[in-house]
Amino acid sequence: MEKRGEFSARGNNFLFCLYIGDDTLKVEFEEKETAKKWLGDFTAQYIETMTQKTNNFKKFPTFVKMLISALEKNSESVMLDIYTVQELDILKNSRRPQGNQAPIDPKLSMKRYMILTYLVEFDKVHYPLPLLYQEAPDIDALQRTIIRLRNEIDQYKQNLPEGDLLKIIEENQEIKQKIKKIEHNQALAAVPRKGAVEIDTLIKESKALEEENDILKLEGSKEAKILRKKNEDLQVEFDRIKSEMEIIISQLEEENEEKLEIRNIKIKVENLEEELEKAKIQENQAKETLFQSQEELDKLKESDRKQKMRIKELENELQSVLRARSSRGSSPVPSKTYGVNNRLNRSPASRSPGSAGRFSPKSSQGSSRSNSRPGSDRVAQRNSPGYRNRSPGASPASSINRRINSPGNQQRTPPGRRDSPGNRKSSPALQYSPNAGARRNNRTTEEEKPIRKKSPKANGADVSDIDARLARLQELLKRQKA
Repeated sequence: MEKRGEFSARGNNFLFCLYIGDDTLKVEFEEKETAKKWLGDFTAQYIETMTQKTNNFKKFPTFVKMLISALEKNSESVMLDIYTVQELDILKNSRRPQGNQAPIDPKLSMKRYMILTYLVEFDKVHYPLPLLYQEAPDIDALQRTIIRLRNEIDQYKQNLPEGDLLKIIEENQEIKQKIKKIEHNQALAAVPRKGAVEIDTLIKESKALEEENDILKLEGSKEAKILRKKNEDLQVEFDRIKSEMEIIISQLEEENEEKLEIRNIKIKVENLEEELEKAKIQENQAKETLFQSQEELDKLKESDRKQKMRIKELENELQSVLRARSSRGSSPVPSKTYGVNNRLNRSPASRSPGSAGRFSPKSSQGSSRSNSRPGSDRVAQRNSPGYRNRSPGASPASSINRRINSPGNQQRTPPGRRDSPGNRKSSPALQYSPNAGARRNNRTTEEEKPIRKKSPKANGADVSDIDARLARLQELLKRQKA
């Protein structure tokens, strides 16, 4: 339900509007001269709690009826008044002893209190309700104010006494005409007439017309003053309404400008949010790319580490092959009594002329090249530091097995020495016979003769086999580095 009307309190005129719901009450008060507005929004529970604190409980519907009756001034038992914070402080201080008054907050100075007074027999109850000042009225309230002002203007225009004014003007014209007739009759009266009776009647009519003219003048002047006063009041009211409308229009224009600015700001914020989302997506893509690159880098590092380990293994295998070749080059036919290390430790004097020639300078090697073993230059080249850094492709175990099972190695050992029971360490004859050492020495000296005759061929086959393996290892090493 909605209730509207005018209300005057302590010399101030207000326009009120009540919005009454099932359990809500909304109050609006607008000062008529300044267009300032105060609002109050209350629930049924709040109002009933407030009435209970006054020790005079009222239900929500009863309180609403009392408020409407006070606004319309239909009952003498209820009254309504509006106070400021300063006025309430003055009322409180008048009842209490005077003391230091605390300063009032400027924000609270615009606040108003609507106090409903209920007069009971031998008692008076006050129901206060706070009203907040509305600094920036909304568009709906401004539109309602404009409609109300337009309706008031139409009502004032309709109440203008245009018909009465026209009547007064017409009466004045008639009076003027009658005065002219009287003056004309007086002029004629100066001329002698036939009868004195006619003159007396004319004089009486003239006097009556003069009296009537005076009465009409008085009435016309009074009506004119009243009309003039009304016109002035209407002009003042019209000017006030016009100024209020200009203020409202300016406020609406400012609000429209603020709305446009807010809309532009919202558009900018939305654009920035879209750019931020795009930046986040790009950042996530960059992180994924970086993560993939890091994984690829880790894989490459692991592959590089494996390649380095493989190269190191190949280098070790190459060095072992070179050491084995150099040891075989120093002693072509290994004996079972002495190993490779014993052959390397022999003195140069005990070596054969061919081996001594291999370790001679290059100048002497040129003259004795026919007596040296084939492949000795390649042995010196492979023993160089630059060549040792290369790694073969096969593992040390596989190269050693191939070297042991090669035809050159099988040719070095006579058939009689391979599977002879006398050569086995587990043979009882070798372990317990007192003449085992002598027999072994004799056997060694007897067997060395045919072996030394065959050593150049066997040594050449061994060197060629090692050269082939070294070439294969070099190719594998080049492929691995590439």
